[in-house]
Amino acid sequence: MRNIVVVLSVILLSVILIGCEKNEELKEKIVGEWNWKITYGGASSYTPDNTGKTKKFIFEDDYGFKFIENGKTIQNTDYYFRTEESMITGTTKDLLIINFKSSSGKSVIPMRYTYRYEGSALYLTEENFDGYIHKYEK
Repeated sequence: MRNIVVVLSVILLSVILIGCEKNEELKEKIVGEWNWKITYGGASSYTPDNTGKTKKFIFEDDYGFKFIENGKTIQNTDYYFRTEESMITGTTKDLLIINFKSSSGKSVIPMRYTYRYEGSALYLTEENFDGYIHKYEK
C-alpha cells in the first residue's frame, strides 16, 4: 500500500511540474506588447482603419495584463493558461484566459481564447459559438 501511495505521489508531482513547464514556455512566447490588426467573424471585420481605434494587449511576465485602447488603459488585470475541454468542439484544448473586469470593476468576466502563433502574429479565437478571431502583431 505504501508503495502505491509513493508511486501515485511521484506521478502527480510529475504532471504538475510538466504543466508548469508548459505554462512557462507559453508565457515566454506571449509576454510583450501586441498591436491589434483585425477582428473578424461571420460577415464582419473590424480594423483600426474602419473603427478609428488602436488597441494593444500587453502581457507581462508576472501574468499581469493590460488592454490599451487609443492610448488609454481600459483593463489592468491578469491572465493564465489552462488545458480544458472546448465548449465548441468538445475536445481538449490549450486556452488563454484573460480575467476582464466588468465596467463597475466589481466582477470578473473570464474570456477564454484558443490561440496560435504565425511568425510575429498572435491569433486569439474566442472560445464560444460565433466567437470572433482577433489578430495581433508584436
